[in-house]
Amino acid sequence: MKQAKRTALERQTAYLAVIASDKTSPEARDAFARLIRLWHPRLMRFAQSRVPDIAEDVFQDAVLTMARNIGRLRTPERFGSWAFTIVARRAADGQRAAIRRRNLQDQIKVDDSNSAPSETIIDLKQALYALSEADRRLLTLFHVQGLSLVDLSAMLDVPTGTIKSRLHTARARLRDQLDPPTHLKE
Repeated sequence: MKQAKRTALERQTAYLAVIASDKTSPEARDAFARLIRLWHPRLMRFAQSRVPDIAEDVFQDAVLTMARNIGRLRTPERFGSWAFTIVARRAADGQRAAIRRRNLQDQIKVDDSNSAPSETIIDLKQALYALSEADRRLLTLFHVQGLSLVDLSAMLDVPTGTIKSRLHTARARLRDQLDPPTHLKE
């Protein structure tokens, strides 16, 4: 019985994945929605087993990734493993973002006994505002909001390598703002 149920799930998944992958088809959106409803319980349980605190966010990010990339799925019968891989990667991204946020919070901890912001925080804010809007936005999205390189790449519609390069340059400019090179100091 269980084998028959699995086979029916696999057939239905493959059928829906074929329809959903043809984004020009009017039925594609409905087929994708049915696919997600069909796989939601399994994928959500998987996300909760990986990152219980942010499972819903991870699942939503994974669904967006699947929606963008369903046309690249070459073997519709493998939708399940493809979807689980995407959820696993989004969970790992979420864990890395949480670690980055914790590290950043540890670095910029304000002394609770002092009601005024520390000099370091003021210096950092001034240095950030001295940067271009693009640099400030990129640094904030990556380091504060915790977006991954892949997410930034999709958001800004540029290759991941370009995002890495821009982040490197923005960090160097921020470093120069915080500690200008000695030949520029008076």
